[in-house]
Amino acid sequence: MYLLIFTQFGFFTLFYLTQAIPDVIFGGLRSGIMRYSIPVYLGCHLTMAYLLAQKTIISPRMKMRKHLWRLLLLGLIFLQIISCVIILPKKTWWNKAYSSDNIPMANIIKQSRNPLIICLECGKDSGWGNVLSISYLLEPQTKFQLFPSTNIKQIPDTFTDVFFLNASEKLQDILKKEHDWNIALVFKHSQSLWKLKLSTGNK
Repeated sequence: MYLLIFTQFGFFTLFYLTQAIPDVIFGGLRSGIMRYSIPVYLGCHLTMAYLLAQKTIISPRMKMRKHLWRLLLLGLIFLQIISCVIILPKKTWWNKAYSSDNIPMANIIKQSRNPLIICLECGKDSGWGNVLSISYLLEPQTKFQLFPSTNIKQIPDTFTDVFFLNASEKLQDILKKEHDWNIALVFKHSQSLWKLKLSTGNK
């Protein structure tokens, strides 16, 4: 049994390193995304379950220590219940990481009657998946314009507000030089949301 647990834990740790090492060398977020590391957490849970079973049930000696281990087990169960009570009413949690910003950004966008969301750098960071995620939080009629570059010729006059998702400093400079557009920061955390300052000639 020891061999099985240590083999599983070692395999899951090696699995995690295959994600963490490319992140360190090439950059990226793979090792920070919870769903990719489920095998690692499963290995940790199995190891802890085996340890607690040995100390609280299987081991026939040291009854006093067995009672202490049982108290530890009850404490862990109690902490798990508290954790579930805290998490239950939340709309998002720390393991959502980058996408946790989608909710406050969507709330800002919803204040506009007819908004347009422009994302010129969808291929970077969270990519297209994050744009798809935030679209589910908005009204079905909300319009998106997704460009692989800054090649924008014009913005239709039908929109009341124009937002830019995750505009980098380089992109801001390009928008200013090529289109004479000024954008103001309205939200910033892991992601950022910018709003076009409307003036004559912006559209």
